[in-house]
Amino acid sequence: MKRLHYKFLLYLLRCKSVRVLQKNGGFLALLALAACATVPSISAAASLDRMRLNEVQIIGVHQSYRAGAPGVAKIVKKVRAELGPDDVRHAPLAEQLETGQFRAFDFDIHPDPLGGRYAQPIMSKAPIVGDALDQSLAAPGFKVLRKGGTDYRSHCPTLMICLTRLRVWSDAHPGHAPLIVFLQPHDDVQKRRAPFVRDKVTPIGQFDLDQLEGEVRTVLPRRKLLIPDDVRGGRPTLQGALLSGGWPRLADAKGRIMLVLADAGAASALYARGAPNLKGKSMFANLPPGHPGASVIVADDVFAKDVDITGLAAAGYLVRTRADSRVKGEDVYNVVRSGAAFRSGAQIILTDYPEGGGPGGYSGRFSGGGVVRCNPVTAPGGCLAARPAVPVKTLEPLASARY
Repeated sequence: MKRLHYKFLLYLLRCKSVRVLQKNGGFLALLALAACATVPSISAAASLDRMRLNEVQIIGVHQSYRAGAPGVAKIVKKVRAELGPDDVRHAPLAEQLETGQFRAFDFDIHPDPLGGRYAQPIMSKAPIVGDALDQSLAAPGFKVLRKGGTDYRSHCPTLMICLTRLRVWSDAHPGHAPLIVFLQPHDDVQKRRAPFVRDKVTPIGQFDLDQLEGEVRTVLPRRKLLIPDDVRGGRPTLQGALLSGGWPRLADAKGRIMLVLADAGAASALYARGAPNLKGKSMFANLPPGHPGASVIVADDVFAKDVDITGLAAAGYLVRTRADSRVKGEDVYNVVRSGAAFRSGAQIILTDYPEGGGPGGYSGRFSGGGVVRCNPVTAPGGCLAARPAVPVKTLEPLASARY
């Protein structure tokens, strides 16, 4: 928390239009972000179709699959530490796409090669919970959920169901902006002795990654995928492609789905082993800058001192960060954090508040139904036009309905 306060104060020093009012012995931060929240706009001279994927920004939903766990959350406060800060329920994926108009998604995936590993969550047996379990939890294949023993409710319990729902929507809307899907692998196996212990960890191996690749290819035909080979083209490395305009224009990426292995550790390194340029792979991977296969970087802490999001975006990387957090004590910074995220140049920005409901009315979406907007760091000059400042919590729509 001290680190967060320090970052917050540093940020405020750079923002000339913030007023902090003292009230009843405490501080109520009223953020008038005139200088800090100027929002770029699509000009008449620049078409979104001509923008490259790294020259725009889109909003995505953090842990997009979450369907709430109301019964579990009532049992005891200790469960909340396992579940997270809130009983989180997002809209179904089709609604996120259609009504929310989000174009990035985040799935926590858990290997289950033989099936049954997550078929009987501990908490489902508690009388107060009384969940009717989805039968797909017993089938072989990657599961999409937060915690196998406790926070297991999901709009799409398996990865193949999630991808199928995205593909069905995509096929019905062929002109949409590319969908970017982050897959965060977890290698946990729940213990069954007690409901509140941490899950046992077993490393994800090559067999699991091969199965993951197979599930992706089963659901998504090549024509639907945007893969590393499309970006690299004839260049020897993805790294080299980033320096020479390798990302496709939106016009060429319409109707396609891009998958990113979001793990920054062993899983991504193993995925790239034997194919450092990710040649022939279905997914991009969160590899460190300078790696021959690096092209997408996950940097969820916009205030982190050891990651230069603006520099990475300017160098051609696609960068993902987060606009906000539901963690108690951190959520009071969501307005200033989201402002920093959108100004950072990160192209994909995830929110925990797609439906609103944050402190002070905070909502992590473009107002007015915007889907795609100019990137303040990487967009060409013709894409940027001055606009009156707007509050960060209701960001200006900067997109065409085509997307």
